[in-house]
Amino acid sequence: MNEHFDEEKTFILVSSFLTWFETDTTATAEANEEPEPREMHQYSEEEYAKRVPHVKYQHWKEVEKLCKRATSDTLHTYCIFAGLQYGKGEDKLHPVFKQAWHLAEEGLPIFGKGDNYIPLIHTTDLSSLVFELACQDAPLEQRYFFGVDEGQSTWKDIITAVNTHLGNGTTFTVQEQDYVFYENIEHFIINIKVEMGKTGEILEEDKWVSRAGLVENIASVVKEYKKERGVEPLRALLLGPPASGKSYFARELSEHYKVPTFTINDIIQDYQGQVQEFKEELSRIRTTKKAAALRVQLQELRQKKQEEAQAAREAGEEEGDAEQAEPPEEGEGAREREPDEDELFDDDLIEELERIKAESGEPDEEPEDDEQTTALQEALDRVNKVLSLREKPASVSEPEPVNPKDKKPPAQQKAKAAASKQAKTEEEPEESPKPIRYSDKALSFMLHWKLQQPTCRNQGYILDGFPKTPKQAKLLFEEGMPGEVPAPEDEEEEPPADDEKRAVEDSLFPDYLIQLKASDTYLTERIQQIALHHPHNNPTDFQRRLEFYKANNPQRNFTEPSRDASTGLTAYLDSALTNVEGAPREILYRQFDVESVPLVAPPPPQSKYEKKEHDSVFLSIAEYLGAPRNYGASPKAIGEEQIRLKNLEEESKTKREQEEEKQRLAEQQEKGELEKQKQEEQARVQEVKEQERIVLEARKEPLKQYLMTNIIPVLTKGIIEVCEQRPEDPIDYLADWLFRHNTIDDDMGI
Repeated sequence: MNEHFDEEKTFILVSSFLTWFETDTTATAEANEEPEPREMHQYSEEEYAKRVPHVKYQHWKEVEKLCKRATSDTLHTYCIFAGLQYGKGEDKLHPVFKQAWHLAEEGLPIFGKGDNYIPLIHTTDLSSLVFELACQDAPLEQRYFFGVDEGQSTWKDIITAVNTHLGNGTTFTVQEQDYVFYENIEHFIINIKVEMGKTGEILEEDKWVSRAGLVENIASVVKEYKKERGVEPLRALLLGPPASGKSYFARELSEHYKVPTFTINDIIQDYQGQVQEFKEELSRIRTTKKAAALRVQLQELRQKKQEEAQAAREAGEEEGDAEQAEPPEEGEGAREREPDEDELFDDDLIEELERIKAESGEPDEEPEDDEQTTALQEALDRVNKVLSLREKPASVSEPEPVNPKDKKPPAQQKAKAAASKQAKTEEEPEESPKPIRYSDKALSFMLHWKLQQPTCRNQGYILDGFPKTPKQAKLLFEEGMPGEVPAPEDEEEEPPADDEKRAVEDSLFPDYLIQLKASDTYLTERIQQIALHHPHNNPTDFQRRLEFYKANNPQRNFTEPSRDASTGLTAYLDSALTNVEGAPREILYRQFDVESVPLVAPPPPQSKYEKKEHDSVFLSIAEYLGAPRNYGASPKAIGEEQIRLKNLEEESKTKREQEEEKQRLAEQQEKGELEKQKQEEQARVQEVKEQERIVLEARKEPLKQYLMTNIIPVLTKGIIEVCEQRPEDPIDYLADWLFRHNTIDDDMGI
C-alpha cells in the first residue's frame, strides 16, 4: 500500500476522547452477583475496540481506523486519544476561566450533578507526547494511546479548583434541557474514566508540565492563563507627602484601569463589616437548624398521637359497632403521606410539645455546630481578635510624686486630686470620641485579608498611601508575616531586622511603586486651598504628617546627614525580592513631580456624558503603567459607552440647536431694534420737517400779505394785459406797463 515511501516515516493522528463519548462506563457484573450499584469501569488503551463515539464525531472514528490501517514497513501510524486540553491561555475551557476572572455573580456552571469524569491533558504535555512518540528509535506495536494525565477529575472538581483560585466560589446548576445554550458542551459532559497507560512510559517524569492533572496544578495553570491572555493583575502602591494628590490619582487610575483602589480607612471599614456578616450567617444557619429540629420533634409527636389514636380505636372497636366506627384512611400510602408545613406546624401541636417539655423539665437543646458553623465561628473570633489589637500609647504616665510639704495623708491627696479632676471635667466641654487606632499588626492582618480577595487577586489593586513605614511594609509583604493573631495583652511580634531580611510574598507584593514629589511651598499652598473642603487636611495636622512622611521616606540631603536614604520605606520596597524560586521579582519604582498640577482640581465637565481631560502627570503615570490588563470593554460597558456617545451627540445637537435658536432670536431682536430705530428716526425727521414748515409758514405770512396786497393784484393785471396785447417783447412790455401803472394811484381802473 505504501511501497512508494523509500524512507521510514511516522504519522501521528491527534484525535479526541469524544470518539469514546457513548461508551458504556459501568463495570461488568458477574452472573451470580446481586444487582447493586456498580463502580465506574476504568478503560485501558487495549480496549479501543469498545469505543462508541459521539454522534458528531462518528467520522472521527472512521479516520482513526484508516490511520491504523495505513501502517506498513515504511509508514508507522499512531493515534492519540487526547483529553480535554488546558493550559497556554485555555481553549475549550476559556469561557469558564473568563467567567471566573470576571467574578460573575451567578458563578460557574455545574452540568447536572457534575460527577462525570473528564480526561484532561496540558497542551504542552500533549505536544511533548507527540514529539516523543515521533522520536522513538524503533516502531511501537501499540497503535492507540491515551493522551491524558494522572488526574482523574470530575467536572465539579475542575469547577471547584477554578473557583478557588480564580472565581468567587459560587456555582449554579445547568439542567439538561439547557445544555444547547453552551458551546462545546460535549467536552464538558463526557463521562469516562481511563488509565494513563503507555503515555506515562513514553513521556518521562521530568518532561511533564502537569502530570498530576489540572486540579493539582491549578495555581500554575491560572498563572499561565493570566499571562497568555494578558489579564495579569495590576498591583501598584502610590506614595507621596500629604496634599500631593495621592487619593486623586488613585481614583483616576482605578477608573482608567478598572482595578479597585482603597485607603487603609476603607479596608478597616470593610474588615469591621465582616463581624455583622458572620453573625447574620451564623444566626441564619442556627435558626434553620432549630426549625429542622422542631420539625422532627413535631413529626414524632404527630406520629405518636396517630399511633395512640389508632391503638385506642382498635381497642374500643366491637363487632357490632364496626359500621359506626370512623373509617380509617384508605390505603397504606395515606398513612405514610408526609404532612405539609401547615399540618406539621400546627399551633395546638406546638403548644402540646412545649407543655411536654415544661413538664419534663428538659431545656431546649441548642443545635450542635457542624463544620460550616464551626468555621464561621472561628472566622468571627479571628476577626474580633484582630479588631482588639489597638495601638498602645507611646508612654505610660508615672504617678505624681507625693508633695512632702503637703501634710495631708495619701488618701486625702487622692481624693483632692479626684475632686480637682472632676471639677476640671465639668468645666471643660465634652470632647468627641477619638477614632480607634489599630496597631500595625492589626492593620497588616486587615490588608492581608483585603489583598487576598478575588477582585484584588484577579484585577489587582492600587494602594493609596499605605504602608507608611518600613515596619508596616515588612509585616504586610514579607513571607510568613504577619503570623498568628496575638492576644491584645501580648507583645506584638517585631518584623525581622534588616540583616534578617526575608523574601516578600509574590502574590501580594506590588508591581509598581509610584512616588509623588512636590516642594514644601507647593504643598503648603495647596493645603490652604483644599482645607475648606477636606477638614482632615487642616494646616495644624499637615506639618506633623509631613514630618512623619519625611522621616519614613528620607531623601539624600547633604545638608541633613542624619537622614539616611537607605533606611526608608521606598528604599526597602525598591530592594525587596519576591519568593519566586529562580526568578524573584523586583518592584518597578519611579517618581513623578506633581507641581505642574493645579492647586485645586479642575471642575468636572459641564455635561455628565463628556469625559474629563487628564492632566500631564496622570498621562505620564498611565504611560508608565502601560495598557489596561483586562479583556477590554465588556458587552455591558460597550453598550454603556454607545449610549453615552449617543446621549452626548444628542446633547450636543440640542445645545447646537439652542445656540442657533438663540442666535436667530438675537438677530431677529437686533433687526427689530434697528427697524424700530429707523422708524423712530424717520418720525423724528418728519417731525423736524413739519416744525421747519410751520416756522417757514409763520415767517412768510407778512411777506405773503404784502405781496397779496401790493404786488399780486398789479402783477396779475399786467400779465393779463401782456396776454391780451401779445407784444414782441413781453418782458419789456410788462416792465413798462408796471412802471406806468402805480398801485398807489387811486384812480386806476382796477
